[in-house]
Order: sequence, then C-alpha cells, then structure tokens
Amino acid sequence: MKAKLERGSGFRGALDYALGKGAACEIVGGNMNGETARALAAEFGLSRQTRPDVKRPVWHTSLSLPTGDSLDPDRWAAVTADFMDGMGLSDHQYVVVRHRDTDHDHVHIVASRIALDGLLYHGEWDAKSAIKMTQELEARHGLTRTKGLEDGPAPRARPTKNEIEMSDRTGEAPPRLVLQEIIDAALEEPGSVFDFMDRLEAAGAVARPNVARTGKMNGFSFEIHGIPFKGSDLGKSYTWKGLQERGIQYEQDRDGEALRARASGATPGAGEIDSGSPSATDRQARPDGAGPEHDHPAIRRELGGDGADAGSGDGPRREDPVRGFEIDPFRHPESLDLTAAGGAIQDRVLSPGSWDRGAGLDAVSDRIADLAAPADPSPLEDGPRPALTKAQQAKVKAWETLSGALAAPEYRLTLTARRDHLQTFNLGKEKGQDRGERFYSPEAVRDLIPYLSRQNLLGYDIYITPIDRQQHFILVDDTTPEKVEDMRARGFAPALVQQSSEGNLQAVLRLPRQDEKQEQKAANMLMGMLNREWGDPKISGVVHAFRMAGFSNKKAGRGDVFTRVIDAAGVICGKATDMLERAREKLREAMAERKARQQKPAPKAMERRPADALPAPDEGAEARFDALRKREVGLAKSKGWTLNDSALDFRAAKIMAQEGWTTDDIAAAIVARSPFVVDRHKDAVGYATRTAENASIERADHEAQQGEQPPEADDRPKGPGEM
Repeated sequence: MKAKLERGSGFRGALDYALGKGAACEIVGGNMNGETARALAAEFGLSRQTRPDVKRPVWHTSLSLPTGDSLDPDRWAAVTADFMDGMGLSDHQYVVVRHRDTDHDHVHIVASRIALDGLLYHGEWDAKSAIKMTQELEARHGLTRTKGLEDGPAPRARPTKNEIEMSDRTGEAPPRLVLQEIIDAALEEPGSVFDFMDRLEAAGAVARPNVARTGKMNGFSFEIHGIPFKGSDLGKSYTWKGLQERGIQYEQDRDGEALRARASGATPGAGEIDSGSPSATDRQARPDGAGPEHDHPAIRRELGGDGADAGSGDGPRREDPVRGFEIDPFRHPESLDLTAAGGAIQDRVLSPGSWDRGAGLDAVSDRIADLAAPADPSPLEDGPRPALTKAQQAKVKAWETLSGALAAPEYRLTLTARRDHLQTFNLGKEKGQDRGERFYSPEAVRDLIPYLSRQNLLGYDIYITPIDRQQHFILVDDTTPEKVEDMRARGFAPALVQQSSEGNLQAVLRLPRQDEKQEQKAANMLMGMLNREWGDPKISGVVHAFRMAGFSNKKAGRGDVFTRVIDAAGVICGKATDMLERAREKLREAMAERKARQQKPAPKAMERRPADALPAPDEGAEARFDALRKREVGLAKSKGWTLNDSALDFRAAKIMAQEGWTTDDIAAAIVARSPFVVDRHKDAVGYATRTAENASIERADHEAQQGEQPPEADDRPKGPGEM
C-alpha cells in the first residue's frame, strides 16, 4: 500500500476533487454526515472556525493498493479507520472517498488538522509515520507487502541542507552530487578496481581503497575538492557491495597485493570506510534553528514560498494546479517521482525554473558539467580544452551554424541577468581590464561555450552582436513565422532566422556597408522601417544584440526554452541593400539642404529686428500655430513634463512643417502668437526664423527616414520596400 500526503488551505477544493469522479467514486468511511462537497465543506467549517489562524487546515491523503489488488467498501472502511487511529487523527473530522477510475484501487482521505476542541495536528514527520503505518496495515489486514522504510537506503543520497545552501550562494554544484556523477560516469564501462580509480583521478576526484593485509577489499573513501565522503555518504549503490554490483572487478588473490601497494601510497582518508558515522560535510555546524536538511530558503523559493503555520514544522510546498492543494514534497517524498539521475528537486536546486530544459539537453550530468565549468573565461584562452558534454557539443554545433550564416569576423558577448542577485555585463568589458572593449572571434566564442553554458544555467541570457566594418546586420526582432513569410514574399531574404520562444522569431538580414558619414543613420532608418512593418516598432539601432542559438531563454514566463536556428541561408539581401542606398541618398539631400541653409548670412549679434521684418503669415497660419501650441501645452501637463516655451514653439512648428506650411509662415506665426516672445528673446524674429528652419529640416529628415516622396510628387502611401 502506498500513502501520499498533502496539505492545503481549502476544504472545498479537496472535496470537489475527491467527489468529482461521478459514478467512479463513493464515500466508504469517515465520521461525517454530509454526502456532497458543499455539505462536507460546511461541516469542516466547524473545526476551522476554532483556529482561524491556521493557514493550511486540510490534511489530504491517498492510500493506493498495488495493481490487481482490491478491497470492498467495508474493508476499506476498516483499513482507513485503523490508519487514522495510527496517525493520531481518529478524533478529527475526516471523510474517506474510494476511486475506481484507475488500475490502482485507492481511497482519498480528507481530514481537518484542527480538532473540534481547537487542538492542531502538527504531524511533523507524518510522511514517515504514514509509510510505517501502511506496513503495519498490510500485515494486519493481509494485504500485499510493499517496500517500506526498512528496505534499505536509497541508491543515491541527496545533498544535505548545508550543501544545497552553499550551492545556492555560490552557484557551484554540491560536491556530493558532482562526485556521484563522476563515479557514475566511471562505471559506464566495466573495468578493474584500478581502472575505476584511474578514471576518478582523471576527472579530478580521488578513490582511496580500504584493503586489509590479507587483500580483502572493504570499500572506498572518496574525495572531491578536498571534501571527503564515504561510499555510504553517497548512497547504497556507492558502497563496496553496490560498486561490485555495478561492474567493478576485483579478485583478492590476483589484485590484493597491488591494491595494498597503491593504498599505502595514498593519503589516509577520513575515518573508517562505510562506518556509518557522519561525513565531514554532515558534521559542519548547522545554522541556529535550522530544521531538517531540506527546509531551506532556496528550495522554498523554488517550490512556492514558506508561510508555514507557526509551530507546525511545515516544510516547503508547491501548488497542485488541478486540486489547488499545496504539496509538501520533502515531508512527503512519496508525492514526487525522484529519478535515479538526481531527482526533480535536485534539478530545481541546480537550475532554478528549469522543469523543461528542451529535448536532448536535459541530462543532469550535462547541467553538472555546466556548473563545474570555470567561473572565469580567461583559463579557456590557453592550454588544453576540456571534453565537452553532449549538451555543450549541441551548443557548439548551433554556434557554428549561426556564425557561418552571419560570417562576421568578431562578436560582442553580452550576458543579460535574469536573476535579482546578478548584474548584466559585456564579457569584453570586465572589471580590471585596462584596455578597451574586447571582441571575440568565432573560434574564441566556440571555446567559451562551457563558460557561457555555466552562466546561462546560473540565470544569464546569452546575447551576441556581430562586429563587422564591411557589413550591416539588420535585426527584425519579435517577429512571427507568418511575418517572416510575408518578408520573403516581398523580396527580403534573411541570412538567419532563429526561434527564441514559442511563436517568437528573430530574423537577421545581411547587407554591405559603406564608409560614409551618414552610414549609421541610414542603416538605423532602414532597421526602424523594417521593424515597424514586421518586428518590434521600438527597435532602431542597427548595432543590436540578439540571442545566441543553443542557450535557454531565462526571461520569466518563457519556460527556459532553447533558442534554435530555423534557417541559416547566409545570403546578402539585395532588396534591403537597394533600400539602404536610397536611404543614403535621402540623407545626402537633407545634409546638402541643411548645409545651404547654414551658409545664409547670420544677423548681426544682438540685433533686434522688428516683427514687421517678416512677411505677413498666410491666412490661418497664426490660428493653426496657436491651436497646435495649446495642444502641446495640454499634452505636457498631462504627462508631467516641464513647460518650456521654446520646446513648445518647436513642437508646434514641426507639425506645421509636416503639414506643408512655409518657413516664413511658421516664423511669422511664432512672432505673432508665441506668448511673450519679444520679452523672452532679444531677437524675436531671428529666434522664430531659426525655429521654423529647424522644424523644416526635421521634416526633411523624417521624410527620408520614412522613405516617402514629397506630397506634391506622390501622395499615395508607400510600403517598406518603396523608398
């Protein structure tokens, strides 16, 4: 019989689940009168009212029989009555509901942790008590015997509280888990005891044999990063018996003398082998008031916070999306499916937020290798490269595909923090460097993949920016498959398309770059235009970072999915190249016009020109300026902006220029209708003229950026492919 325990905050949710199977469920026991979820919830309210301070009054347990076993309702009532009595809850309100919707005949017990006299059931170790109780019930009621607590330790021991807290602070994998991974890897192929010791030594660990004078082998002690462990510290499968069962070959007559000789040259280990005494890591001082090994802030954060009832000893919990219950996975380990590869909970500790790591990249050993990679990229620049894991090899392949499509000689590497305790930084601008920013060749980026993998696992998004004096890379960000297809249909050929999250693509266009003063501005104009049509309308700068393929998306709500290359054509986009040249031409014309205006003779310094020095404005210009300026004043007030008269004049003038008013009309309107303009400026006419001219220049730049012809030449709207 298997017991699964949960605690929750709402009786109605638990009862809706228990009684929500229709004809496949029936009430078979308990001490309550109600027969519906609503009626039973009202009854439970009686005990809840006695202790309104208790946040989680619901005690929910399922008892399951092995496949093929079954009990009738009367026997279930007897078994559950004995179970509740053994758990110390027989005097509490409870109801037993049998389910027949699976291959396992099972019941759900919904009980109140609060007795009718207000006493609270703490049940600090009720998961262990429940396992023990089911063993007794199996014997008492003649049920099929299942595995219990006395059936031996787990094949692999989990890290201790101290180890996990240290991992949370440093970002390093717990030494116990690293050592387990190394030993598992060493045992992938059968070999002698000497092969086993050599493989561990090559991986940076130590295996010290405990061998008697007779050659009898008693087991190993291990060490990693200077921390000793006994085999039993690591789990049942790491003891000498477990290692032999996993393929280590040792013959006392043949190997004993050589093993003794090797052992005598080793530094003595810590304590007796497999003596059962605590290891050095277990003997470390625990924080004052520390509870069980699993009850620590890092796991609370990952599994849904603490907020336990005062004095209840409740551990960390996570919400069950179906039943609305909060599950206590460490007090009730049977409620989780912990795998031999380290378990889901260890997974959460090592890689927060990474339930779904992506196909082919979710092995615990890969994440351990990532965390074990150097925290500083500099050691990777020289010397032999470490062997890559399969996950890192996949990242290298993705990078080679991406960099081959872009063909840039260098790249900027930006690590964007997605955790509160991290800070965003450019890898080439690290503290302590006395040189300018460093860019990385494609080969250097490839060699940094173990380091970047580690940073990605710790909570950084990995971004690259191609650096190339011969090419532009136009990023169309936050686009969709449909929009990319529309781009292609309109004649645009991306060099690279990659997916950064579900339904979200990034497209990169390559085009030649010229050495012109306005080159960057022309490329920015083109990038803004393409993104307004197909991507992120807020994007404008052509030198723009985008995600590095092969690394997971650490943004909240993105599911930790990996960025993957969809298409790597690597082509130069001819359509975008032609558009860029037309943008250059527009800017050349605007620059020439501005230069011509700037060469006009300036009025003498401090010369005051009368208002009638300007021609009378066109009919309606004064009224239009006055209306626009009032609108800008209202907008500034609504936005909380500072009311600056010159800025307000310019905004109104710019709109008039875009509407086609002449420079003289705008200047005359400013002199006539701008409040106190004569008092604000000694040369009011000169000020008004400069404002009107600058507004007209802004209009020309705007037209160039939008790729529009002057209204009088062609009034029809233009698409992004028509400059």
